[in-house]
Amino acid sequence: MDLHQASSWCHALLDILGTPWLQNLILALTAVIGILTFRSSSHQERRRATVDVLLHTLDDAEFQKARTQVLALIKSGLDIPNLLSEDGLANRKILLHVLSRYEFIATGVREGAFDAKIYKRMYYTNVIADWDKLETFVRELRINRNNNTPFQELERQVRKWKMHPLKAYKNPTLLKNAPPRPAAIASPIDGSNSAAAQLPMSPQETHSASVRTITEPPVQPKKQ
Repeated sequence: MDLHQASSWCHALLDILGTPWLQNLILALTAVIGILTFRSSSHQERRRATVDVLLHTLDDAEFQKARTQVLALIKSGLDIPNLLSEDGLANRKILLHVLSRYEFIATGVREGAFDAKIYKRMYYTNVIADWDKLETFVRELRINRNNNTPFQELERQVRKWKMHPLKAYKNPTLLKNAPPRPAAIASPIDGSNSAAAQLPMSPQETHSASVRTITEPPVQPKKQ
């Protein structure tokens, strides 16, 4: 290819790149790449924020102490009229402290600040168990305050989780390679079925069995 042909190719390429439709295509591709990059970055930031807040919750001694006290109150039986009175102010603050933490994270999940899947995997059991025990208290609190908004985000989240409960992992490979369970056989002592009868004895058990065999006199058959 001589210099003249190379120059012609360059001019043709510049003419193509200068067309409006190609320029618009390049701008559209650039915008798409930018949007995808932004979404990926936002997703990673949301996951990081979720992990940070959950780690903070685990390391928060005040929250962990409050939840322990909440569980103790639940175990002893919640005296809701007392909790809503001045006498129950201290215990009421403990309940509200735990519920407010759950409400904060539930609101963040709904607004997209936290990752819903990570939070569900890590706190599904705790949140549902605590809500089921404290739901009556929350409803009475709303009536007492004549306000239906307290902890509504938490309630919404629990309802959603119950409609789509967390599923256990299924690993067919582990189930396939699992050792077979020992079959039940009749025990030589009482005739009951016992899988433990197939298990090998330890050296100490073998020695004890041998000693009993030697020292114990044989059973004489009864005379007719």
